[in-house]
Amino acid sequence: MIILPIKEAEEYVLNFGKVWKSPDFASRYRAAIYKTSNSMLQRKLKPYPYFINYLNR
Repeated sequence: MIILPIKEAEEYVLNFGKVWKSPDFASRYRAAIYKTSNSMLQRKLKPYPYFINYLNR
């Protein structure tokens, strides 16, 4: 199993947070991400690699 280093994980979250809060990020995309993320949580998928790979697409 590959583990994302803590520093890289923190940097990823900070960068994604900036994009997420941006007015350029449409609310329909946020809703889709919430829906998919909730499904991923129900399947007990781990943040890395599943969530990060999903969010990077």
